[in-house]
Amino acid sequence: MKKIYTLVFLLFLSFNLFGQLSISNFNTNFVIDFTTTVAGVNNGIYVGTGFTPTPAVGQLNSNAWAVTGWSNGNLLFGGTQETASTDYTRGTPAGSPTSNAVTTGGFYAFLINNNNTFGFQPGGSDFEPGTLTLRIQNTTGGEIKDLVISYNIFVRNDQTRSSLISFSHSSDDVTYTPISALDLASGLAADADGFVSNSRMTTINNVNIPNNSFYYIRWSHTANGGTGSRDEFALDEITVSGTDVALPITLTEFAARQLSKTIQLRWSTGSESNTDRFEILRSGNDNKFELVGTVAAAGFSSKPLDYTWVDEFPLSGLNYYKLRQVDLDGKAADFEPIVINADNRPSELISITQTDNTLQIGYYANQAGVTTIDIFDLSGRKVRSEEINVQQGFNTLQLIANDISTGMQFVRVRQGADQFVKKFVK
Repeated sequence: MKKIYTLVFLLFLSFNLFGQLSISNFNTNFVIDFTTTVAGVNNGIYVGTGFTPTPAVGQLNSNAWAVTGWSNGNLLFGGTQETASTDYTRGTPAGSPTSNAVTTGGFYAFLINNNNTFGFQPGGSDFEPGTLTLRIQNTTGGEIKDLVISYNIFVRNDQTRSSLISFSHSSDDVTYTPISALDLASGLAADADGFVSNSRMTTINNVNIPNNSFYYIRWSHTANGGTGSRDEFALDEITVSGTDVALPITLTEFAARQLSKTIQLRWSTGSESNTDRFEILRSGNDNKFELVGTVAAAGFSSKPLDYTWVDEFPLSGLNYYKLRQVDLDGKAADFEPIVINADNRPSELISITQTDNTLQIGYYANQAGVTTIDIFDLSGRKVRSEEINVQQGFNTLQLIANDISTGMQFVRVRQGADQFVKKFVK
């Protein structure tokens, strides 16, 4: 379920001239979900019908968006690209609750599990390389010290060519600073998992944006190896907030995964200053967050640091986790929550037994569907890959292993967003 926020924007004399994502209040999440109208960004539910500075319903506002790399030309801020059947107007593909796969390059309004998203399909002469830039304006009346940005990026890895989606930011729309921790590369081997969601979050420290000034964030696409057609991608839930005091940390990752019947949280910081501790807050569907754990922070660090915390007794069903950073002066800042579904899987998610020529893999699947089994040697080289249909619950899978060398190997089982690895010795 999407969280819809009411956004209050500072209005200028001409809406058409001054469109962009306006940050009008400090410490407030401003969300672009491509469903709800965001003044200066989109007009209603995005349906893939182009960009103009005066968008009709279903279009995006070009005062907020700029694009390079399509064969139908670039889009400058304030420009127009709305000619039918071009790279900028591919529309909404058929299919429900998720749009069917496409191959023609361009921007699409992909439907993913009944959610509208901003999608793009790169091609041989389209968006390779290419950039998508969002313009942000500070209208708080003060100076924004730090920006906290999160977004979901989906990939349908249905082709045999890898793509790299990278993130960068700029104060002048000329010189961009990359954040490599947010990179997303699709796989070289195609799968049948459909669109898989990947959450990304970062804190950009010391942006120091004066009132009424702009800042720019950018997603870039480049080829990343392989042959054949390219995978499909989509952005959703782009969330931006600005602070009026400098945050003492740069948060580069916050993620959750299930381990047996527990939930492991992990987060990474790029730097820390004056930090005392991290507090972990948890909520169910009632949106009532309660403190469930505390982890000591480093205090001061200019190097990347990794943290983990395990929830030994998660709630049944959806668990929402929020990370709160508390500094040595007692000041606190909350980061955007993440969500994970806790189930009753067995403690051993993968078991392996073998004879001279057969591997028998026991695997618990969250749902029925296609599962990919990969085998890697100790050097990380993939020596075997199989796709098998499984049922929800426990499955027993058999692989002929007479072509697998002796020594230590690794089995990776992937289905949707779930991925598990277990080592064995043949």
